[in-house]
Amino acid sequence: MAPRVPVQVVLDFASGAKAWVEPGEGPAQLTLVTRRGDDGTYPRSMLAFALDACAKGLLERPEIERVNVGLAGSGIVLGLRAAPEHSFEDLWRALHETFPACASPAAMTEERDTEARRWARRDTLNAFGTLAIAELQGETIALDAYATAEVTRLSTLDVSAGRAMLEERFSPDDLLLLARTSSDVDAALRPVLDTWRASPRPAPAREHDEARVGRAVLRYEHSAIRGELQVILFARAPERHHPDRMAYELAVEAFGGATSSHLFAELRETEGLTYGSGARLIDVPRSVMRAVVSFEPDEAVENTRLFLRLFTEAHAVHARDLETAVRRRWARARQALASGDPGPLASAWIRGLTTPEAVQEAWLAEADVTPEEATQVASTWFDARRALLVLLGNPGALGRAAVVREGAHFVLREAPSPEEEALLAQ
Repeated sequence: MAPRVPVQVVLDFASGAKAWVEPGEGPAQLTLVTRRGDDGTYPRSMLAFALDACAKGLLERPEIERVNVGLAGSGIVLGLRAAPEHSFEDLWRALHETFPACASPAAMTEERDTEARRWARRDTLNAFGTLAIAELQGETIALDAYATAEVTRLSTLDVSAGRAMLEERFSPDDLLLLARTSSDVDAALRPVLDTWRASPRPAPAREHDEARVGRAVLRYEHSAIRGELQVILFARAPERHHPDRMAYELAVEAFGGATSSHLFAELRETEGLTYGSGARLIDVPRSVMRAVVSFEPDEAVENTRLFLRLFTEAHAVHARDLETAVRRRWARARQALASGDPGPLASAWIRGLTTPEAVQEAWLAEADVTPEEATQVASTWFDARRALLVLLGNPGALGRAAVVREGAHFVLREAPSPEEEALLAQ
């Protein structure tokens, strides 16, 4: 059964902001969702840092018990829950009085220095992911130079710069407020949101070369992975507004979205492996599928070969796998909404669904995707020419073998031994 949108009240404000209200008892919740995310307007590290510092500042307010922040290419989610004995009105007043200059200068400095030290270490997993995605999206950057530039950028960020970024990102014309409360939300929000001025949206700073195909493989040693080989596949994906997106999300779900997916089942049944595996979509700022598997060194060659074969086989989406993928997605959304998690509604807003009715129709439409449609989309996008492999941790576990592109596929080729080379030379 498809999830049901729990929104019962829809509010429109003169500033362009909207609010969807779900009546509910218990601690009041308020989530701000903006469609202005990590689109390249600002360096990602600076925007993420400003959001983290903002969250720390909000948590200093006694009216607020919990703050969650999510940053993606297409949007930002800032979720708040009221502390016990505090009302929705208290929660809104604390946010309005504090946001976006949320953190004290001392907190901003502490957060900035922590992030700068992280980049200065160079070998963080975040750094390797950043380099891989940049390569995939048409940029080739060196780790040392990029890390140095990140530290320099972070050193220029202060309270006023962080405030300016967040004011622009949370402009009301791209903003949805999701409220779960028994209070009169309209009476609380309207005096502020009717008069909130929108901020012009600057053009994104980054351009991406969609036609460029970079290196097939990046290899990084990383001691934190304790000798394992971690194979990470990054593949370009259709953007949130692309007509292929719904079928693609279902294909990714069928491939590696849960323990019953094709990737998990094959690794478990064939090799007895269930850890460190999965596939999901991320926006950084363009949409990318990331699939991850981890192997012990003595299993690396055969299991890397198996993983690459599964990526090729994912081009075909069978009816049973598609039905299971739809049921899993619906079940996760139902469970989230039942627990008061607004994530499914926030994701829908970010992808351009601007009414509760449109969200409901989109969820129902997932059941109408056919295996033929999903297979066509997977065959187009699950393509090595759109993808990049990162071998992280212990690339030496592959020995003389190497991953190469052959057309739309990745394959593992084992180099001949010196003895075999000598025989071939005769």
